[in-house]
Amino acid sequence: MGSGKSTVGVCLAEMLAWNFVDLDSEIENREGRRIADIFSGDGEVRFREIEARVLRETLENATSPIVIALGGGTFIPSLNRDVLHFHGAVTIYLEGDFDLLVSRCGVEEGIRPLMQDMTRFRKLFDERQPIYRSAHIVVQVAGRSPQEIAREIEERVTSLRPHTAVPE
Repeated sequence: MGSGKSTVGVCLAEMLAWNFVDLDSEIENREGRRIADIFSGDGEVRFREIEARVLRETLENATSPIVIALGGGTFIPSLNRDVLHFHGAVTIYLEGDFDLLVSRCGVEEGIRPLMQDMTRFRKLFDERQPIYRSAHIVVQVAGRSPQEIAREIEERVTSLRPHTAVPE
């Protein structure tokens, strides 16, 4: 949360001429309610089930290359990482320190359910770091514009996945 996934994702998708999907927005559209309402009404376990299903369906139904902004906890379950890897996704971690992310998020009542308890949020942040850092690409976000970050990702993704020409 607060790393700029959605903003950077839009910039990156534009640079690559790919489609963009914000997974949290996709979940809200499909479920007809906000993430915070799913958390409060159904609990985090049910939310994570919905999130995994929507991620899988988004990848399976993609007819062209896409950039997906995952929710802050989407990459944590190994099943979701396995689905991403199965579909050949290049995973990217937008890394920022705890204080930076908190300052970017703010703590609006009910908007970010996992940030309502800052002690718990700090613990989650610390616990998730090793998993986040297992992404194919790790990019620092502090002091950089979304465009600068997207440009670095574009260069690094291109070096991992060079374009190939197929003669007709």
